Amino acid sequence: MKTIVCILALFLWGCKKPPVEIIYTIYVQNNSNKLVYHQEVDIYPNPTIPDKPQGVGGILPGAVAMYDSRVPWREVIEKFPSDTISIILFDPDTVKFYGWETVRKEHMVLKRWDVDADYLEERNWTFVYPE
Repeated sequence: MKTIVCILALFLWGCKKPPVEIIYTIYVQNNSNKLVYHQEVDIYPNPTIPDKPQGVGGILPGAVAMYDSRVPWREVIEKFPSDTISIILFDPDTVKFYGWETVRKEHMVLKRWDVDADYLEERNWTFVYPE
């Protein structure tokens, strides 16, 4: 009897698949031959760059940076002001030479995208630099 109960218990619990966590990703592809810094912001239509370089990361030449979310990016972006996400790329040498404050005030960027979810969906959720 114990054997039947154990087999039944293993069958019932062992057949359940563990929940699958879905991760939604936005990609930033660096096709240049230089390291670039990147930052995601949700301050559009305000054209300023954030006061502090929080969240700034580097993308090596030929590499990809990823912004992951457990919520579909469309839902995330549609909650941002103006339903727009901004991705900003910086030249690390410019940041080192002039400092963040000057780069911010003078808007010294390599590339800035201010886009909605439709734009990203059409491009498979991928930014490519240079275009």
